[in-house]
Amino acid sequence: MSLRTPICDLFEIEHPVFLAGMGGVAYAEVCAAVSEAGGYGTLGMASCPPEQIRSEMRAVRARSGKPFGVDLLAALPEARAHQGEILRRCAELVDRGELRVEVQQSFPLEQAAEAHRLLEQGHLRGKLVLRIGD
Repeated sequence: MSLRTPICDLFEIEHPVFLAGMGGVAYAEVCAAVSEAGGYGTLGMASCPPEQIRSEMRAVRARSGKPFGVDLLAALPEARAHQGEILRRCAELVDRGELRVEVQQSFPLEQAAEAHRLLEQGHLRGKLVLRIGD
């Protein structure tokens, strides 16, 4: 029996199964295995340096051509040292079409409270963006 939900179409996966990006265990081998099985694998890269993130992403791509994610947990103090380089690299990937960011809705900064209410409701199908300087 197969379970197919709208989230399968959104993430281009066969089964609504997501690997949590758990640091210390969600590396390339398990991430690729989940993706190959039809779920959505996620690398747990919190606090990892950019070189390790690149290496793990390459390893996933070598094992699977299916979608996967990277969990950075940028709020961790040990991750802050690498944020600038990680963001620059992500921007390069977006520019080349190798990384897709799903944006559900964009708000001017003045509507931050409305954006927060939407976030609190859950059921988002993409990121909420606050625009500064509109």
